[in-house]
Amino acid sequence: MEILNEKIQSSPGLILKLLDRAGWSYKKIGNVYMGACPVCKNGTRSPNTKFNLDTNSFKCFNDNCGASGGLKEVAENLGIDFREFLIDERIIEDKKLPERDKQYQDFKRDKMQNKGIITNEEKKERKIEIDLEKISTAVLDEEVKNYLLSRYIDPDAVKSYVRMVRPEQDKSFSYLENYFKEGYKLLIPAFDHEGNLKSVKIRNVRNGEGPKVKNLKGLKQSAIGIDGLKESINDYVIVVEGEIDYLTGIYLSPGDDFIAIPSSTYTFTTEEKETLPEKVVLLLDNDEAGKSATERIATDLKKEGKKVYIGQYPEGIKDLNELLARYEGNTDKALEELQEILFMAYQNPFTLTKTLKETGKSLIKRLRNRVEEAEKEGRERPDPLAFKTGLNFLDELLDGGLRRGLYAIAGQPAIGKTSFILALAKHLAENGNNALIFSLEMTDEDLLIQLLSWLTGVNKRRILDETVNRFELEEIEEAMGSSIFDHIFIDTESRTIEDIEKKVIDTLNDVEGSRLVVFVDYLQQIKPSKELLKSDYRLQMKDISYKLKEIANRYNLPLFVISSTQRDGYNSGSNKDKQSNKKEKSEPNYIAMFKESGDIEYSLYAGYYLDYPSKEDMGGFIKSEGELPIKIVKVKSRFGSVRDKDHKHIYKIAILDFKSGELQEYMPI
Repeated sequence: MEILNEKIQSSPGLILKLLDRAGWSYKKIGNVYMGACPVCKNGTRSPNTKFNLDTNSFKCFNDNCGASGGLKEVAENLGIDFREFLIDERIIEDKKLPERDKQYQDFKRDKMQNKGIITNEEKKERKIEIDLEKISTAVLDEEVKNYLLSRYIDPDAVKSYVRMVRPEQDKSFSYLENYFKEGYKLLIPAFDHEGNLKSVKIRNVRNGEGPKVKNLKGLKQSAIGIDGLKESINDYVIVVEGEIDYLTGIYLSPGDDFIAIPSSTYTFTTEEKETLPEKVVLLLDNDEAGKSATERIATDLKKEGKKVYIGQYPEGIKDLNELLARYEGNTDKALEELQEILFMAYQNPFTLTKTLKETGKSLIKRLRNRVEEAEKEGRERPDPLAFKTGLNFLDELLDGGLRRGLYAIAGQPAIGKTSFILALAKHLAENGNNALIFSLEMTDEDLLIQLLSWLTGVNKRRILDETVNRFELEEIEEAMGSSIFDHIFIDTESRTIEDIEKKVIDTLNDVEGSRLVVFVDYLQQIKPSKELLKSDYRLQMKDISYKLKEIANRYNLPLFVISSTQRDGYNSGSNKDKQSNKKEKSEPNYIAMFKESGDIEYSLYAGYYLDYPSKEDMGGFIKSEGELPIKIVKVKSRFGSVRDKDHKHIYKIAILDFKSGELQEYMPI
């Protein structure tokens, strides 16, 4: 069992193949695949279950379920034969099969038969003959032809590579009669380089319920088209994923050699690798499973001495058949696009060590797509990925605006951290963005009352004490109609990283792709994981901040974590420096003050410290009732400077008006 688990763990993306087989829907949210829970079946409209491609596991975030597990649990709950699935995906071997040499000896393609399949019923090792002439026919009916045409494939162009299941079978293959009735008619055989039958794919031509393709019992999965390489004059082969892409390639570009792996978890056998020509172009599916398979197979083939090239489909195109469908069967345009893909692939051979050139290819592709999108809309350049907070001075501190990643706001108790983020959330909401606030100390009603006080000018204490008059009540009722309340979400119950992630997922489903900014108030109130309950405090905070960073990156959003510090006595410079220049006041050591919150700076995209402005900062400012001056110090920025030309921390002074909730920059006279 341990060996099986290791094989499953080393086959990323297998869980999506299992979901596909069950017809179970899922979608990508951020960088995560989400769908309904296979156990409680909840989450069809608003996905509540995360499917982990790296570990092939799932986790349901439904409070009444909370189920988790691996592939086996998914298969059992979705009615899939787990053992058959593992055999089809080449994770385990079918113990019913004898040795390969005995099974396939003396079998040639021109006979289209196999004489070595052994079943459990054959106690005396009696052989059953698989004769493709008996179980299939080269004459395709209209349903099969129409299916191929629906995929923009000319049946006549691929007639040498496909067959159709016969409607009536002998006793040994009577189950094929049911296959035929269910629509499993299109048969695609695969042979090795000697012409021996290796596998048979049977495709459903009706797009009904159930798996799209089944495998002929008694045969393992194998690569399709290997036998065609023996007589080829080409020194290259194009590898695609799945039998439909294989047929598409043959139809689209008959001058090229194509082979197809049966799934993204497939691994070439030693014999297959020896048969492959010197150059191999990988053109697998443009999804997470396909990309993972590309990296794995490319590495394997490169170590075998092959020259490997990786082709990339245009944005929005998943595979070769979708490329043909994009041009509605126009082979000239599709072939031109394919040749461009191959040309670009040949310019960048795969290497076992990643170079900056590889990173640059991905960057240039993204930049090109964004430029093209902008030009289609009549603009010279695309909008920046960073989006504005609605506060110019704060956007300057944020190096242009908010981006994906973990931000931190630290400061001493009672300095106004919660009020600051609530005012920021208000500004974000007023600009059409969404804010999710995890309030681990204040109730949702406390935060609502503060917002209502800002919008109406009614004193917060009167709303808290419920002593408002008729006029103030009407003002509050009118304020509740403000659109900002449709864009601000409050959660007061989440206490663990898992709770926070679940609520983020729910909110992303609610806002349907609109921008979301997350605030966690505050770090020290989050419960550490069970493994670290007895660990050092700093280690706990470091672990929590790292996991918050994962959530920010996984779901492609800015996440602010609020942290509290206790000390205010940090000063920069040595005692000697202080004695030599007593008149010059040293700048506070904000780095040390920031570290005091738990070594979280290593996980941050950017960090800011809220401090009390000095008299020098305020330049004679006279504070009015309800005004709170806040010094916002830039402590860390991954891609921006944190110090000015005099090597002092960059900062801004903001005035928070408690009568209106407005944040405004203060400019000293």
